[in-house]
Amino acid sequence: MSTGALVGVMALFVVLGAPLIFYLWITLNQLLTAQVDGMRTLLALPVLLLFLGLLAILSRSIRRWDQRLHP
Repeated sequence: MSTGALVGVMALFVVLGAPLIFYLWITLNQLLTAQVDGMRTLLALPVLLLFLGLLAILSRSIRRWDQRLHP
């Protein structure tokens, strides 16, 4: 995989992950300030699972890239 493709894929992970992190951060901030919104909290659970799945895919991709570069 070329360097340009690696940069493109990493940018895609950032573009997909940034809104998830933002939503989780805002939800956590509201929970810590005791502003509990039930719907937001319930929606945060699938968002968290989606984010963890994205991290798992990213870590596998990085391991694959590392194995290709350093066999």
